[in-house]
Amino acid sequence: MKRIILLFLLCFSCQNNKEDFNLNVIPDNPLYFISIDSYDDLNYNEISFIDDILDINIANDSLLDSSSEISYSIHKIGKDNYGKLISFNNSKKIFLNKSKDSSLYENKKIYNLKLDELEYYYLNKNNKHIFSDNIILLENYIRNASFKSNSESKNFYRLLESKSENLSLLVSQNFKNLDFNGISINIEEISDWVNFEFDISNNEIAIIGTSIFDNKSNRIINLFRNNKPKKSNIIEIIPQRIESIKSISFDYNNFQNNLNNNFNNTQYNLELDSFYSNINELVYYNESGESVLLIDKIDEEILFDLKSKKEKVYRNFEIFKLDEQISDLSNLKEFDFIKDLKYYSVIESNLILSTNIGPIEEIIFEYKSGNNLIYEEKFIEFNKSIPTKNSSYELFKINNPDEKMPFWFKTINARDSINYVTYFSKTLSKESEKKIELIFNRSFDSKIISAPNLVNNYRTGNNNIIFQDENLEVKLLDSDGNMLWKKKLDKRIISEIFQVDTYKNKRLQFLFATTNEIILMDIKGNIVYSLKFRENNAVKFLSKFDYDNNKNYRYLIVTENETRMIDSKFKTVKGFKAKHDKNISEPYKHIRVSNRDYIVGKNSNGKVSILNRRGADRIKLAKDLTFSSHLHEYENGMIGLLSSNELIKINLSGKISRDYSSNKENQINANNKTIVSYNDNKMTINGLSYDLPFATYDNLSIFKTQNKSYYSIIDQENNKVYLYDDSGLIDGFPLFTSSNIDINEYGNKKFITFLGDSSELVLYSIN
Repeated sequence: MKRIILLFLLCFSCQNNKEDFNLNVIPDNPLYFISIDSYDDLNYNEISFIDDILDINIANDSLLDSSSEISYSIHKIGKDNYGKLISFNNSKKIFLNKSKDSSLYENKKIYNLKLDELEYYYLNKNNKHIFSDNIILLENYIRNASFKSNSESKNFYRLLESKSENLSLLVSQNFKNLDFNGISINIEEISDWVNFEFDISNNEIAIIGTSIFDNKSNRIINLFRNNKPKKSNIIEIIPQRIESIKSISFDYNNFQNNLNNNFNNTQYNLELDSFYSNINELVYYNESGESVLLIDKIDEEILFDLKSKKEKVYRNFEIFKLDEQISDLSNLKEFDFIKDLKYYSVIESNLILSTNIGPIEEIIFEYKSGNNLIYEEKFIEFNKSIPTKNSSYELFKINNPDEKMPFWFKTINARDSINYVTYFSKTLSKESEKKIELIFNRSFDSKIISAPNLVNNYRTGNNNIIFQDENLEVKLLDSDGNMLWKKKLDKRIISEIFQVDTYKNKRLQFLFATTNEIILMDIKGNIVYSLKFRENNAVKFLSKFDYDNNKNYRYLIVTENETRMIDSKFKTVKGFKAKHDKNISEPYKHIRVSNRDYIVGKNSNGKVSILNRRGADRIKLAKDLTFSSHLHEYENGMIGLLSSNELIKINLSGKISRDYSSNKENQINANNKTIVSYNDNKMTINGLSYDLPFATYDNLSIFKTQNKSYYSIIDQENNKVYLYDDSGLIDGFPLFTSSNIDINEYGNKKFITFLGDSSELVLYSIN
């Protein structure tokens, strides 16, 4: 890439002044013109690229084989008529014997030929072979009605005479269909003509366009003339899911000078206001119809002067609504979107403005998740090949996982009388599979008051997400974030939302408790069973037990006044006679060890009761034992943490052994052969410790899937969840969360859901 830029800088001023036939007798109104010095010296990658973008076939055209001084051009002839003209030197080729007919024009014969199944008009003049698919072009050629006599041809000929490569492509501003691998190229914003030359290998594409400065036109490039190249800082907060961005290295005085001297400002009479006085960079893009403007290093006084009101707080960032337009720069066509900007927020002195709140939330979301473009594996590789400082650039991203060249970089340097426009792309290594991938994040109008649960939908076979909002509506979403249904309840859900197979037919229902009701609900949101309680006997906890894994469920309910067990048809289990403990502080849990069932409860005084299936004591613990944690199954027994910070193990006969721990903030969790603990900002998983930043942590959890276990802990101060597997912290974590998390699996992927902001639902896949 650097080689071809240097070549242009050295060679542009070198005029070869060739007065050959090709230059002087180019018919009028060319839309593009390809100049080739020698066909045999062509770089196959370069000519194939041109063939692809123009939908032509020079690379395999036997007509041009071993020829020199080749020109290939398309011309506009009348309103909707176009013609192709090809001329070249090759004394060894003879075409007259292929003619089937001919005509005379100004005493010059024009032959009709058919070559490779294509019909041509042909003439030979001064040992030049000239072909066209339109006879008017050859007639113009014969009578020297050339483009050179056109007053608009000056820049075309200057560029053509200054070409420095074997192959050049000159494109007119009137040609509207140019794109490089799907990247639309607007010649009109640069100049009347641009000469493109190429440096293309199997792995890289570098395209340099040169054009002549025109200060009489309102081309957008003239606003960036003599911009000083600067490093882009805003790129650090650009989200991954963009398709393209534009960046301008901004200098207040230079921009105003360009407005006045290199741009027809009399039409607009623009004077930049103080809003732009200390800006270093402008970045703008359009995402799904929403315009976004990012401004680097905004002055705090400017922010203070913005007339606005606070609209909301999203992930601890304030978002404001503007009462008036920020400036009159929107009078320029390039910046007309500014008039529609209504909302703003600030990240690290960068002002973010948008037509709607959504794009601002997306930027904040990816910034807080550490998921910006600069952290994308392929962009990190691509970024090493592009300049660190630019006066103006565009970045294009092709969001296709199979695309070998997913990024294109365009930079503009407008210096003195010459414009340089560079396009660059390269083949990137296949991206390693991401450990986590965002499926969706969706914001709602109402706050979500329950942690979301991942559930199986037996009708679709996919994961769904169920939760309740502040309007007491239970909502079920599919795995794409689409609402399947919502149902309003009378009270708030206070339990986990369980899934049960009441009828043992794999058609699962939802089971949960509100403060006055136990509800069984089907997959469509219909209530199947309901058990209501009086207001003076409010429900506190609900537990679900399946002792023998045969779907003969037992539901243990703790209310203000009673401890009751019911079966799957909501009938009271008469044989259960547990003594009611009004101080129970957590749901009862079921532990099964060596085919023995233990129902374990813990109250607010730290007392733990271990019961059998009938509610009677199975193991009686000493009265002086108080616990700071629940009991967990571990190594053919149970394990828990005493209030005195001792780790205690209980075997099946009730024998106790102790392991002293000194940290009062210890937390533990266990599951059969796995034990996880938190102590002094360290997460320990089966004896392997991992350091955590200094903070207050809670909700130490274990999630077991079919073939893997995950371990999480939440930083309560900074609203971050850390997720580990047996190999350590999973790439991509920590993530911002305002709730507990849930993990489920479908196929070979695991899914994790949680609340981002209080009204925002997030779903990731874990590969």
